[in-house]
Amino acid sequence: MSDNFPPDMDWNAVEHRAKVLAGLPEQLTQDDAEQAMCQLDVSRATLFRWLKRFREDGRPSALLPSPRGPRRGMQPLDPDVEIIASRLFKELYATRRKPTKTRFWGEVAADCRDQGLAPPSIRRLGRWLERHDQAKLMAKREGKDKAKRRHLATPGTLTAEHPLDIVQIDHTKADVTVVDPMTRRPLGRPTLTVANDVHTRMVLGFHLSLEPPSLLAVALCLTHAVMDKSH
Repeated sequence: MSDNFPPDMDWNAVEHRAKVLAGLPEQLTQDDAEQAMCQLDVSRATLFRWLKRFREDGRPSALLPSPRGPRRGMQPLDPDVEIIASRLFKELYATRRKPTKTRFWGEVAADCRDQGLAPPSIRRLGRWLERHDQAKLMAKREGKDKAKRRHLATPGTLTAEHPLDIVQIDHTKADVTVVDPMTRRPLGRPTLTVANDVHTRMVLGFHLSLEPPSLLAVALCLTHAVMDKSH
């Protein structure tokens, strides 16, 4: 365990989180989510926030709590200036009026000058705004429904009732290296493009090339999928 980890953090709890999250399938069902929520004793929003961080980073340390306080390198606002900013944040910025950051900064700067205070720069005030919960802020400015769609990950399933309802196409590097037949010098690893039918799990078509993934590879794969293969 790194020396940078918070001393009061129970590393066993972090490993437990990672173990539960690592066992979840790529496409979560409602039952998968509810079972994980019970195992970790967390809300739905927390579960999907942890899952996103863990899958992006791949290490248990990604599940450590973020240190509290201002971010490194950011000087806090003067207490008197922050009082003004907090008031205008509630009365103006976090409302359905949805003023721009520039407008918000202008109002803060004007009130600061009225009280004989040096106004913060727009960049510094922008960093102060970033410390707020963006999901809650969006809910106040644009409504809860839009905030949920933007910030709350929801589980889903990929269901195909019949063959050819859904066809997935993906690319992968083959675990071989192609060499020149004359010089035996390596030419590279070929890219395999495969079209799979979700319902039957059948490979409908494929394309193998030394070129990187592209629209052409997808087109040639689809061509192979619809070709007559009776011969």
